[in-house]
Amino acid sequence: MIPTHELSYLDSISQKDILTGWSCGDSNNPNSCGYDGLTLGCTWRTLQWNTEKWDEFIPAIWTLFNYGNKPVEDFYITLQMDWDIPYADYENNAVKYYPEVRGSRIYNLNTDLSGGIIFLNDDPKNMRATSWDDDIWLSGNPMEYEWFWTNIVSSYELSTRIQPDDYLVFCTFGPISLNPGEKYDFVWAFVFGEDEADWLKNAETLQVFGQDPYYLMPPAPPSIELSSQNNKVKIRWTRNRVEVTEGEFDYSSESSIDPIRQEPDWDGYRIYRNMTGIGTIEDGGWHFVTELNSTYIYETWGTIPSDELNPEFWKRTYWAEFTDKGPGLYTGFKYFYSVVAYDISNSKSSPEENAKSIIVSGNNKVPTNSVLVIPNPYKVFNHPAFSEGVIFTNLPPICTIKIYTLNGELVKKIKHENQSGNERWDLNNDNGKKIASGIYLYTIESSQGIQKGKIAIIK
Repeated sequence: MIPTHELSYLDSISQKDILTGWSCGDSNNPNSCGYDGLTLGCTWRTLQWNTEKWDEFIPAIWTLFNYGNKPVEDFYITLQMDWDIPYADYENNAVKYYPEVRGSRIYNLNTDLSGGIIFLNDDPKNMRATSWDDDIWLSGNPMEYEWFWTNIVSSYELSTRIQPDDYLVFCTFGPISLNPGEKYDFVWAFVFGEDEADWLKNAETLQVFGQDPYYLMPPAPPSIELSSQNNKVKIRWTRNRVEVTEGEFDYSSESSIDPIRQEPDWDGYRIYRNMTGIGTIEDGGWHFVTELNSTYIYETWGTIPSDELNPEFWKRTYWAEFTDKGPGLYTGFKYFYSVVAYDISNSKSSPEENAKSIIVSGNNKVPTNSVLVIPNPYKVFNHPAFSEGVIFTNLPPICTIKIYTLNGELVKKIKHENQSGNERWDLNNDNGKKIASGIYLYTIESSQGIQKGKIAIIK
């Protein structure tokens, strides 16, 4: 039994992650042990893709952990590979070990069709090839522990056997020791190929997983622009390039080259919003707005010519856009937006990489008596979106805001001259000092007339 906490932190790496596991005993009980007192468990994750160049291997991440209350010392794991390539011609198989990829390949001598196992972050203790005609199978019971240790695990053989036969390969790694609660990631893979060259190419492609099996480089984040009117926010972003400085460009999402695949593998965008600008997608800090996959992007804005995905030939910037109409948008509130790019493995950029903020604008073509102050009353424990003060919203394009004490003393004068319909007051007076708690009066003076109101400040 694998405890649920061993699975709760896992997120998808590939297009299809399969999770399973094993344990020597009940891994929710530190006193439960298996053979020879072992208290070992394993979360087993396999990764699969259905795209060209990525559908000829299946990496596996075995997270081994000690769920007991005592150390587990010097243990080994052995994988058994008994492949018939193909089944109808299994007696014409051969085996070869490749130290450069730490892998054993079984192949057919007539067709060179290949399959095998490679280790990605550990050197094998052995990758021993045996034939069912070998004498060791006559020397005892292979199901007995002592026989298996003596004849298989303790061997240091890295086999190459080219005589046609039906082969069985044992792949062992270790020794490993784990203290109570300690974990260890063992990363290995099934690798297939049409011939030796194809098999080696696929094995070499996977070497990056040995460095960090949980990280796949996401596409570069796009550069975004925000605008707002009529209680809506328009998000516009770059597709093929980002202008770093004037006339200097860098890769954007759709031109990013995946370091493993050596080609672009962008697959879509997800748009998020946030009222504080902090937090992560995983902890719920960012609210999901919409997803625009590659099919929608291509159908709506067209494909980008291959030359415009290559920095050597960049001539123009290609854009996409989306308008957020809510729900959850309120005039005068500040919102942070991010466009997150993801690839075919669902590896995604971080919202913090391109987040920008905007204050939602209303329709400024409204009667003067519709001007509002948000929040009102203002309290120091209001939502962080209002930590910088209050917002006057639905303002005429050109007006003057004046704030007074109840005694008529002018506290602050603000000139508003833009089409946003919003103006923020940071609760400082004209001398730059914070005002005290109390009731304040305000006037909005414009060509449309004068509007008056009150603001309550509670600290």
